[in-house]
Amino acid sequence: MSIKVKRRRVAQETENRERESWTEEQTATERNRVLQEKLAAAAAEKAAKEAVAAEKADRERAARIQEALRALKHAGCKTTFQFFEEFFASTDPEISKRASRLVHDHGTELLNLLHAKQPALVERWALRVSIPVIAAEGQALADLLRPDTTRDFTSRLETWSLERMLTEATVAAPNLCELLMAMGMTSDVGREDNKLVLVTVLCMLAQSQNERANEFQEIMGTYFLACNTPRRQFDVLAHAGLTVSYTKAINDLKGLSAEGLARLRRMVQEKACMIVWDNLNIAFKVGEQRHDSKDTFENGTTATLIVLYGVLRGELELEILEPRTTRKPVLDFDPMDTLPSAEHIIQTRKSALWHVRNILLDRFPTLAKKFKVELGDVPVIRAIPLHQTEHLPTPAMKIDESSLDGTIDVIVWLSWCSKSICDMLGIWYNFICYNSTKSPKNRCNLRLLQLYNGTTKL
Repeated sequence: MSIKVKRRRVAQETENRERESWTEEQTATERNRVLQEKLAAAAAEKAAKEAVAAEKADRERAARIQEALRALKHAGCKTTFQFFEEFFASTDPEISKRASRLVHDHGTELLNLLHAKQPALVERWALRVSIPVIAAEGQALADLLRPDTTRDFTSRLETWSLERMLTEATVAAPNLCELLMAMGMTSDVGREDNKLVLVTVLCMLAQSQNERANEFQEIMGTYFLACNTPRRQFDVLAHAGLTVSYTKAINDLKGLSAEGLARLRRMVQEKACMIVWDNLNIAFKVGEQRHDSKDTFENGTTATLIVLYGVLRGELELEILEPRTTRKPVLDFDPMDTLPSAEHIIQTRKSALWHVRNILLDRFPTLAKKFKVELGDVPVIRAIPLHQTEHLPTPAMKIDESSLDGTIDVIVWLSWCSKSICDMLGIWYNFICYNSTKSPKNRCNLRLLQLYNGTTKL
């Protein structure tokens, strides 16, 4: 067989296969088309049947309504409204029970049907009905956010919380809170907690309802003072209702200082205390120095009163201090006092080994899962009992305590603050007498002696 014949046969077979493939594809397409037409015809037939059934149901429903309306007219009700008015206003127990059950079970559906018929009318009615409810809740919210005058400002500041305020506001004004939540919390605007914005708005609305409902504004005023907010910005924020006025904030701060001073005086009279102080040195520089505006270097002192734990007032008397007979320090110890004992060496070794094992287990978590229990607790040697240290700040002093005279002035000021001149100055009396004999012209020492003897006043 020649090559040409073979090629012709192969081409013929290829053409036949392509023709068969095209025929199969055409047949499949035709089959799908016929199937789609049948499905569309069935859907149309079903829709037609449903439309006929719906039309029949509408006619039957209309016939029932017409029959009910004819029955109402036959019963003496000229209009449908007259029937509903008499139905809901009836004092008959059975009818009143039926009306209440209808509202309870289908009240929402009835309102939705009315809103579908007349949206604007129903919305105006809902607003008119909601206004007195929101106003009453606003008044309740204003009463809730009024500062408690039976408590001092310090305790209110310590226990104040936005989360607690939001919880109480949700109980006092649930509809108002729900309305504001729907207005401002429907979308994610990237805030960590939108509820904080909500409670801030509630507090501002309460203050607009009643100017005395300013508990939130008082706290914010104290915060803005602590942030060194300028007075102009303070006035803007006060007009916006976010804080109290600058004058009110200053008065609150003075009241807070007076409450702290009174608490400090009570503490000194009831418990044994110690005082810790340190000086502050701040350089204030101006851009251009003038006669009335120059660089200054301010010196001040701050102090803190710390209550001694486990020490009764008056238990540490001055007589327990050993008298000092020389200015040179006397160190009474021998070389053996500088070396650890055998017990101390064993205790230090155990503590060091425990910390090494703990560091190893922290570095390798897989080992910690197996041997963390075997590590045990850290070795304890004469553990100090835990207690909450109570401390109170004292008023700041514009005194340079870096000198001896400045230290004495600090003692004088702290004595006046604590209202215990004799108790505190008596501790320094011998030292002052000695120092005054050596320096009779020292005005601070002489003033302190005069205070102690009662010949002068602060």
